[in-house]
Amino acid sequence: MVDVENYQNHLNDRYLSLATGSEGNFKFKVRNSYEEVIYKTEDKMYELDAQIDNIQRCSAIVDEQFNHFEALDEADQLKYKFPIERLTPLRFYWN
Repeated sequence: MVDVENYQNHLNDRYLSLATGSEGNFKFKVRNSYEEVIYKTEDKMYELDAQIDNIQRCSAIVDEQFNHFEALDEADQLKYKFPIERLTPLRFYWN
């Protein structure tokens, strides 16, 4: 059960925080060259992590399709068509 008396004793109901000024009047912090390299490196690492994740997902799809293909008999293997549309994450990077 909620302790209402405890909340009333600690609740700030007398003061209000009010921002003054506008958001357009602040100055950007100037970055030094080392900070700039760190930010660029972090951005590149994020992009590479996303690519690795997409490649791993596509690899799992290929493994799944390979196992499916291997389970088919020879006549069905000749008719089999790989579902390339399932590999859309790879097409995003290399088209």
